[in-house]
Formats: sequence, structure tokens, C-alpha cells
Amino acid sequence: MIATVTMNPAIDKTMTARELIPGRVNRMTSLREYAGGKGINVTKVLRQMDEPVIGMGLLGGFTGQFIREYMEGKGVDCRYTKTAGLTRTTLNILSEDGYVTEILEPGAEVSPEELDRFLAMYRSSIADCSTVVLSSSLPAGVPKDFYAGLIAIAKERGKRTVLDTSREALVEGIKACPFLIKPNVTELEYVVGRPLRTVTEIGGAIDALQKAGIAIAVVTRGSRGMMTVVNGRQGREILSVSVPDVHVVNTVGSGDVTVAVLSMELAEFTGELTDRQIEHALLRAAAVSAANVTTMESGVVPQDMAERLMGQVKAERIPF
Repeated sequence: MIATVTMNPAIDKTMTARELIPGRVNRMTSLREYAGGKGINVTKVLRQMDEPVIGMGLLGGFTGQFIREYMEGKGVDCRYTKTAGLTRTTLNILSEDGYVTEILEPGAEVSPEELDRFLAMYRSSIADCSTVVLSSSLPAGVPKDFYAGLIAIAKERGKRTVLDTSREALVEGIKACPFLIKPNVTELEYVVGRPLRTVTEIGGAIDALQKAGIAIAVVTRGSRGMMTVVNGRQGREILSVSVPDVHVVNTVGSGDVTVAVLSMELAEFTGELTDRQIEHALLRAAAVSAANVTTMESGVVPQDMAERLMGQVKAERIPF
């Protein structure tokens, strides 16, 4: 069983428009509403793949109740902590010119008492889980090193941890050495404090993080796929996985799909992972993530397309 933590969930409102012009009245042509936020998307994908999931995090108000009911309908064991503040809403506007515009609310401030109640639920809920996925931004009132504390609690209980967040929360979380992280290039640049312009530079940053205690660091690169560093026959190698061209409808949530697939694929292996096991997990994650962008709702993947794409993703080894 996998536990997911979403500290800043949202109702995702996905709208379509002919065009989006700043400073003008923009009339939308359609609207759909979904339960969203990074960890919620991870949970949706895991349930679609029939993985038992405990969902934790913070939910408040009528928007929080919408998400809870949505997740219960997906068969999630919902153990979300109720908050006084209203769960946020995010806007995702898809215009016919190909642009995707996201407008993200910050989320309501969380009280110390609400955090204490969440922590009590977290400690008791992860007992029967092999892996804990920590995936979202942190709302106001939550310390920047909060994920580091959750990682430490899980590691004390022998659980693998997966971290997918950004900026200071990612920097602080990395200090606790989670099992797996999945930044994109921009997020990795923030961590290392410098631009990463080439595959070799990205590989060097990944290698440094893994040598510092993180078992696997996977960097997503949008349409260029994803990469990590493994121990190959020729020593340390960059493992780069490419994705096929698909018809893009909505790119939101693709990184969350990657986190879900990697978490599930690697959960079945104990001990030190081989480079072939890691390669297979990345190939699978790339195929499912590519299938995700062909649908309107993030985290709802056409499985038949994912299976077809599995035969089209490719892995390349680059010694360095």
C-alpha cells in the first residue's frame, strides 16, 4: 500500500478559450472541474492502476468536501485533516493558439492545531504502507522544513519516501535524504543554485544528489523526456528516456503521473535497485506520462494508449 500526502490540494478548473488576452474580457468556451493538486493527481493515477492508497493532507470548506467525495468515489482510503480555511481553486486555461495558462491560488493559512492533528493522523496511517509520497507545495503556516520532518518520521519506521515539491520545501526536504525525488530542470537549478544548460550538467547535479544520500533523482524535461544517473557496466552513466510525439491536449499533471508510476513500479523491489529495474520504471513512467497529456483531466490516463506508447519510448546510456 502507498500513502500520499497533499498539503495544498485544489479544485482544478480547466477552461478552454479561443485566445487569452491580458487586460481584456476573456470569455471561456467550456469549463470542467476536477479534484487536483500534485498529491491528489498522484493518488488518482495509483487508484487507476488498482494500487491501494491512503490519502492524507488538508481539506477545508465546501471545496475540500468536493475533493473528499471525489477521492472516496475513486476508492481512496481518505484520512484528510479538516481545516477551517477553504481549500483553494486553480485555473488552467487552454487556448486554441496552443498556450496553457495556469492561475494558482496560494491556499489558506494552516493553524498549528491543524498541523498537530495532521501529524497525529500521519504517524498512525503510514504503519501499513511501504511507500509515502509527499507531493505538493506548502500553504501558509506550514514550515519550509515540514516535509523533511515527515521524511524522518517515515524513515524511522522503515518506509520509502518520495518527494515532489519545489523551491525551499524541496531544498529542505532533500536534507532528509528521501528515497526518490522528481524535480524538473528549473526546480533542480533552484536546488543547486546555477543554470544547467546541458545533459552533462544536469547529470552532474543528479550524480551529486545521489552521492549525498538520495537513492534516485529523476529529472523531468517536458517533451524531451526524463533522466537520472545509474551504475552501468562502464561506471556511472546518464540514463535518458525519450518520449514519442503525441497530440497534446493538457500537460498539467504529467509530472504527477511520473511520480505515481515510479512509486508503484519501484515499491515492489527491496534492497538496492539495479540499473535495469530503474530503466524499466522510467520507461513505464514516460509512456504513461505521455498518454496523460492526450486527455483533458490530469491524472486520468488512457491505459490502452499508455501500453502502445510503451513500445515507442527509448532509453539511451551516456557515460560521464
